[in-house]
Amino acid sequence: MEKFRGQGLGRELAVYALDKLKALGTKDVFLATAETNNPAKRLYESLGFTPFRKQIHYGLRINSLPERVRNRHP
Repeated sequence: MEKFRGQGLGRELAVYALDKLKALGTKDVFLATAETNNPAKRLYESLGFTPFRKQIHYGLRINSLPERVRNRHP
């Protein structure tokens, strides 16, 4: 995928999708990306998107489930 970076393909696809959504009557579009994904953030902001909320994501390795939690279910 590296060979496709910097050619404007992401912008082209995004503009195409936004045009189609507008034609369908879509009023609002929401996107999500990692806070560290600066290229995506720059693209979205250049298309007029504005950041409005930060999300909190939780993760858990099942194998590390604390004993006190595992013992609550039969």
